Amino acid sequence: MKRLNKILVAIFALILLSVLFSLCAYASGGERYEASITNPNKHDVIINGQKVGEAFHRAEIEATCQKKAVCHDCKAEFGELAPHDFLAATCTNPKTCTVCDYQEGGPIEHSGGQAGCLELAVCSDCGAEYGEILGHTGGEDKLSCTSKAICERCGEAYGATRPHIGGTPNCQIPAICTVCGSAYGELGEHIISESWVIEKEFHYQTCAVKGCEGEVFNDGDHTDENKDGKCDICLYRYQLSKGQKILFVSGLAIGTAFLIVFSVFGIIKASKRRKEME
Repeated sequence: MKRLNKILVAIFALILLSVLFSLCAYASGGERYEASITNPNKHDVIINGQKVGEAFHRAEIEATCQKKAVCHDCKAEFGELAPHDFLAATCTNPKTCTVCDYQEGGPIEHSGGQAGCLELAVCSDCGAEYGEILGHTGGEDKLSCTSKAICERCGEAYGATRPHIGGTPNCQIPAICTVCGSAYGELGEHIISESWVIEKEFHYQTCAVKGCEGEVFNDGDHTDENKDGKCDICLYRYQLSKGQKILFVSGLAIGTAFLIVFSVFGIIKASKRRKEME
């Protein structure tokens, strides 16, 4: 029995020594890995200088768009480059790779905000103004010569007032608007009176507008080309001299006498015809 125990102890000692030897050999660099020449996705497993098999690469450093992955065991690069790792495009930048800064496409359009009658919309993402001003609109029913149109969107007055209308200007005051009663425009022309101011030797006309004084129009000497004793323009009757008065009275008397004679002659002739008819 004692002899059997000794044999078992000896066997166990031999096994333990073998394991320790293997461990020492492994610890001293007995197993290593080299990139496979025939298979890019694997590496060779080498123990004590002998290839004992192959194993797949396992990444220690993941692949990017610029570098392939690096194997944890053999430190060799393997596989393909990874696609770009894009950040989404914004209204200020196109989509951009976080690794290499490669950009693709263009920025997206601004968004958000509300344009006004006088203000551009403000982008809710970047704070920039964009788009077009809307401009005022509507409200023409409030438009007159004294008030502007009122915008239906913002309630502000905008544009120009309507022009004044109506009224007739004269030399003293401009036209008076028939809508608002305000004077507008330039002074008008003089309004010449139809009557004449008559002096002994001459005549003239004045402005008929109240308050207009000192203006004289169409002034000139009297003229009597038809010799009827009156001015041809203003109808002023001249004062006759003594001889002109005698001549005028004589002419008037002769004319009256002739008129009486012709009237009597006509009456007599008419009476004769009446008797003849009887």
